[in-house]
Amino acid sequence: MAKTTNITATIDVYCKMPQGVCFDLKCGRVTLKGKPLSSLVDANGNPAPGTAYGVTTIPVDQWEEMTGKYGHMLMFNGEAPVIFAATSKDGEAQASEQANVKTGFEQVQVDGASADKSLNTTPEKS
Repeated sequence: MAKTTNITATIDVYCKMPQGVCFDLKCGRVTLKGKPLSSLVDANGNPAPGTAYGVTTIPVDQWEEMTGKYGHMLMFNGEAPVIFAATSKDGEAQASEQANVKTGFEQVQVDGASADKSLNTTPEKS
């Protein structure tokens, strides 16, 4: 008799949220790894390749349940989503293209050296 194996298809999920995010699914709580807090940056202060997103491999059925239940959230379906799923090669390419996407949870630089010049982060002198 031939041996059968239960092979579950998996997919890589890329998440740019700081420290990741958890989702409650039928199988339990699923945590997506987020952008590392100590990510490396280049000379211009931009994230080095591969450090803008955390990558978590999950079964495809969990991804489908996650997007079915939470897919209405902007983090999944925004103009440039901060959570998306793809194969490793395609995911790395999309993560590189979206390296400068803002989540709204970036740290503010209080010394006035913010890359976004529209933000005045220099404290007022009293």
